[in-house]
Amino acid sequence: METNQSIKETTYQENLEAVLTTSEKASLGIRLSSAFLAAGILIISYTIEYLDHGQAEAAGFLNGIAALLAGIPVMWNAWKGIKSPDLHSVADLLVSVALLAAWVAGDLRSATIIPLIMVIGHVLEDRSMIGSKEAINALAKLTENSVTKINTENIEETVSAKDLAPGDLIIVRPGERISADGILVYGKTSLDTAPLTGESVPVEVKKGDIVRAGSINLYGLVKIEVSQVGDKTALGQIVELLKEAEQSKPPVTRVLEEHAGTYLPLTIAISLITLFITGDVASMMAVLVVCCPCALAISAPATTVAGLAAAGRHGILIKGTAFLEQLAEADTMIFDKTGTLTTGRLNIVDIKVYNGHTKEEVQNAAASLAVFSKHPVSNSIARASGSENLKTIEDLSEIQGFGLKGKINGTQVILGRASLLAQYNIKAEIRPKHFGPLVACSIGNSFAGWILLQDTLRPEAESVLNNLKNLGIKRTLLVSGDNEAATKAVSDLLPLDETHWEKLPHEKLSIIKKEIKNKNRPVMVGDGINDALALKAGAVGIAIGGSGTDIALASSDIVLLTPDLRRIETMIRLSRKCRSTITANIVIAMTWTLIMFVCAAGGFIGPVAASLFHNIGTVFVIANSGRLLAFNEISLA
Repeated sequence: METNQSIKETTYQENLEAVLTTSEKASLGIRLSSAFLAAGILIISYTIEYLDHGQAEAAGFLNGIAALLAGIPVMWNAWKGIKSPDLHSVADLLVSVALLAAWVAGDLRSATIIPLIMVIGHVLEDRSMIGSKEAINALAKLTENSVTKINTENIEETVSAKDLAPGDLIIVRPGERISADGILVYGKTSLDTAPLTGESVPVEVKKGDIVRAGSINLYGLVKIEVSQVGDKTALGQIVELLKEAEQSKPPVTRVLEEHAGTYLPLTIAISLITLFITGDVASMMAVLVVCCPCALAISAPATTVAGLAAAGRHGILIKGTAFLEQLAEADTMIFDKTGTLTTGRLNIVDIKVYNGHTKEEVQNAAASLAVFSKHPVSNSIARASGSENLKTIEDLSEIQGFGLKGKINGTQVILGRASLLAQYNIKAEIRPKHFGPLVACSIGNSFAGWILLQDTLRPEAESVLNNLKNLGIKRTLLVSGDNEAATKAVSDLLPLDETHWEKLPHEKLSIIKKEIKNKNRPVMVGDGINDALALKAGAVGIAIGGSGTDIALASSDIVLLTPDLRRIETMIRLSRKCRSTITANIVIAMTWTLIMFVCAAGGFIGPVAASLFHNIGTVFVIANSGRLLAFNEISLA
């Protein structure tokens, strides 16, 4: 599909250059370089000490260098965060306290490991932000191409789409994308409007019809009088709304950050009170060490990193750690239709035959003609018959917008609209009741049959919706850009609470916002450009991989690498397991810290022992988080 191809021409590196500022790239580069270098030095330190215990001083010197390399970027960000706090700086403040305590205790390895663990979480969050900006940039570039314009002297000239103005006359040839909204003033054709509506069946347009930027011209040469360009087009408005949706994304909550504002001064105050009561500097240092939130600081990152690894093993790409938390709290699921609950591909569901013809005869004759057409409906008909059943066609001709005709062994075969058959004095039988595309076929001088096509339901869709109810999802909605009949035909087969049809991207966005206003936590599942807004607006956006467009994949928070809806259940179970693990980690960390605090304040342990014991709490947390790596649903692996 040209949509995918045009986006794929832009490499990830080019996207990275486009979405990050110079300072952001420098900051990310310094942090990653420092982290990799510190990790390497730490490994060398461990190796030296293991091979020769007499080299403890050299190992300690290397530990100090590694701690500086890993800790300075964190400390710098924490300092900046004091003046202008943001999501990252609060966590950096917590880690900075941990680093100071580790330096006081002389535990340089902990002072290295702690920031290294936090870097992983920060990079994942940065990657999520980059993905959102990639989506906007990729969508904006869809109509940034050259256009054939007819100037005032009636001469064709090639211009950039951004130079078009209302009133201009442009020519769009077969296979080209329309770069501006306008009115068709010459010719007729079929348009692939899936980028805007998600509709799987091309739309036939003729003189006087309105056409939209982003649609692809499938057939004849057409002339369009431009009415809207740039941000004023339907596609341009989607880009602007996507930017707005990105800004209004619900805030990510972190348990650690909720308590960070009071934890830092409280820790210092407790250590000073201990000094005042006991008069023992060693006890004060011990309190400072045991109150260092090392275990607390890695409770969430260690868990979510393990969760991301488990998700990846199940073919699920989660772009940021926060989305695991958001998904665990979801209570509403909103699905697109085409390509999400359905396969997104037309298939022959029935053939109604007449006048003594057989289904096999009609299907093979139709496929023999259809194989010569690029129309999506023709492709579906051709795909239904094996190559061994195709017949030799003579005198083939394609009547654009109507169908094909040709001869098989001297017998005329016509495939297409009933009006095309009528031109050859062949009257079609009464159209059967069917919500999808219908194709008429005649063989010889008689009407042979109607070919009924339909976008088929994914086989797992019904069971997944039932299982979501069992998982506590209160509401399931179908929101489609397709027509009422096609949408209801799908919704009638599924256990859904609400069904909406003929919804444009901004209308899907409105439905998401309404759910949020009603205190629900919606998750949007889709695969098309028309779902991009909704994917960003919900608590979590899930894109269907495989058939999904690159923009939907970039706009989403979670991607199913293969189109299997059962992975949605897997994600919910995994996210809830991650949430319970984080809660358990926090309880472990706080309980252990409280016990060690009592021991330190009472003078039962000194700074060195405090450092040892507080690291034991960290090991408990890491071990508990590591249990997530065993998460496995074999049927989906």
